[in-house]
Amino acid sequence: MLQSKDLSPRSFAIAGAIMAAALAVRAGLDPVLPALPPFTTLYPAMALAGLLCGPFASAASGIIGLVVAIYAWIPPRLSFSTPNLTDCVSVCMFTAASAIVLWVAGTLRA
Repeated sequence: MLQSKDLSPRSFAIAGAIMAAALAVRAGLDPVLPALPPFTTLYPAMALAGLLCGPFASAASGIIGLVVAIYAWIPPRLSFSTPNLTDCVSVCMFTAASAIVLWVAGTLRA
């Protein structure tokens, strides 16, 4: 299931670039659509990174994307204070959906 190229620095760099692009698109949409859910662009980024780079590189970039989304877009913004229950459920759903997507991507790549 795990291929040697899945642990290469190149796959981590590509997954990071995919996540950075998704975060940049989400940041660009923020002034236009301020009520947009924080993980809107991260779901397709996780799927694409999972298929192209493997589950480990995608999970690493996903964790970084999750931390950035929590910090930048979940109120109170720009702080690491505890979000409300609705936002906690949103974070848990993103994490669960990402785990499923990465499992499927790893299975497809095998």
